[in-house]
Amino acid sequence: DIQNRPNSNACYDLDELKRCKGNGRVMGQLTSPVGCICINPPIAGKGRKKLPKSIWSMSSYQKGFFEVQDAGSQCIVAALGLNHPSMSGSIRILDYCAGNGGKTFAISSAVFGRKIDSESDKYGDTTAVANIVSHDVVDERLRQIKGSLSRVGFDLDKATGIAECIQDNLRCTLQTADLAELSDSDILFDAVLVDAPCSSSGVLRRRPSQRWSMSKEDTLQSLPNLQLEIIQKAAAFVKEGGVLVYATCSLLEEENEDVARSFEKSEVFRNGGFVPW
Repeated sequence: DIQNRPNSNACYDLDELKRCKGNGRVMGQLTSPVGCICINPPIAGKGRKKLPKSIWSMSSYQKGFFEVQDAGSQCIVAALGLNHPSMSGSIRILDYCAGNGGKTFAISSAVFGRKIDSESDKYGDTTAVANIVSHDVVDERLRQIKGSLSRVGFDLDKATGIAECIQDNLRCTLQTADLAELSDSDILFDAVLVDAPCSSSGVLRRRPSQRWSMSKEDTLQSLPNLQLEIIQKAAAFVKEGGVLVYATCSLLEEENEDVARSFEKSEVFRNGGFVPW
């Protein structure tokens, strides 16, 4: 699935792509929350260039026209409910297990797709602000996110470590944070996404060798215990009335429903004022 990005200088118009359907160049269809497009090879002939060997080497990808992402990952971002009226003003969003940033950038795209209730900022301009924070325990993943910011349309202030993208009446900021930086801050978030590490049983089509490294102990005990610990830590960053979304790329009930049930029985759930979905 190829998701259009928030790059203000280069975005696909999915309606336009649909109008191009059948012309042998670009075909479009909305089969996922954000939209999928199929880029067909150019018709052979004089002046036609061959497609790059890899989609990652396409100039349109490198310029931020689109992002490649499974429909399932897009559904996770959609579950945050960023189009809900309560999210129409200035909001803060935490991607707690950000990985390489795929869902972080999908969140930024969803943020720009909201219906916005504007308010005046400190300069008197009418604007809404969306603050996105990406966290991961692996520093290299956070560095990869920073390395992709320019490609997807963000300008990084190296002095502050905060990136910014402005479109119309919305200013979106994005920054990475390790656990120490998060813990030292007293900021709470309107929406927190926990895409927890798991057995990856749901993506075996991409990682067929993974089935041989899965163990019964991991899937039934070690991973569920880790996942519960992660969601309980992430819950501390949700503001009153906020949204907490837990997800994995596993098909196993032990890593999904069972973890959610355990969380709902915990003191963290009760004391935090959470209610089931």
